[in-house]
Amino acid sequence: MKTFPRRPDGTRKPRFENADELIDTFNAYLQELDSDPIKVFDRNFVIDGQIHPSYRERVRAPTHVGWADFIGVTPQGWRHMCKEGELADECKRVDNHINRCLLELGAAEAINPAFTARLAGLAEKTDHTSSDGSMSPKEVSDEELDKRIAALIDSPKG
Repeated sequence: MKTFPRRPDGTRKPRFENADELIDTFNAYLQELDSDPIKVFDRNFVIDGQIHPSYRERVRAPTHVGWADFIGVTPQGWRHMCKEGELADECKRVDNHINRCLLELGAAEAINPAFTARLAGLAEKTDHTSSDGSMSPKEVSDEELDKRIAALIDSPKG
């Protein structure tokens, strides 16, 4: 099990000593994404009787989960780092940059816009089960309830 370096007072040493180190690490994360695009199968070409597959390169979008994995913490650990400490402003800048990239790539349809909205926390929540969209259960009369209870009692599993 990995142990984290501790200070004399028993608390953990911060992962980033200053704002410049945080921003430099984030820039390294973005460079890694740019240098390693996703290769997606496009189509096969037949040349001289042999099949040659072709691939397209798709951009890798920065995500909060990917960033947290890059620095070696969980997404919850990243949020905890942002809440406390003097790096809160830089953490917010990193989060804003990730969200901006997701929105811009989704708007340009470089990545799936619906997936982008979900990752950025902008997904629309719609109730598909109630008739009026209020997510309230339908009103049921006492007679209907009695019928349902009787059917449950009479059922073999009842």
